[in-house]
Amino acid sequence: MGQARTSNKAMTFFLLLLLFFIVVFYVSVTSDIFAIKRIAIEGNLEVPSDSIKHIAGLDIGDNIFRENLRDVKARLLNSGMFKSVVCRRHFPSTVNITVKEKQPDFLIACNKLWGFTTDCEFLPLSKESIPNLP
Repeated sequence: MGQARTSNKAMTFFLLLLLFFIVVFYVSVTSDIFAIKRIAIEGNLEVPSDSIKHIAGLDIGDNIFRENLRDVKARLLNSGMFKSVVCRRHFPSTVNITVKEKQPDFLIACNKLWGFTTDCEFLPLSKESIPNLP
């Protein structure tokens, strides 16, 4: 009889603990406490911060837990404009994105100014953004 009582207490404790974690998870995913209030962009020289936010698919007010930062990183890298991307959450309400833009190693003028990287990629350039090349 004593062992059954201990088993019931352990099961009750486990169920209460599980219920607690479910409530905490639900509150954290739906609460405005964890709404994104700031998206910090660092390292961009040519690509405007608003364009990076748009490509990343992040908006102010989105829940910080619902955003998959691996997907954000993949979207930015797949845009072809960035050499590297690092995305981090800073609780409770900031997402920090650090980018390193691709830079041309050579310039080619062919009806338009193009940058050419050593990885055989063409990068369109505006006349205002002609890089300082060796």
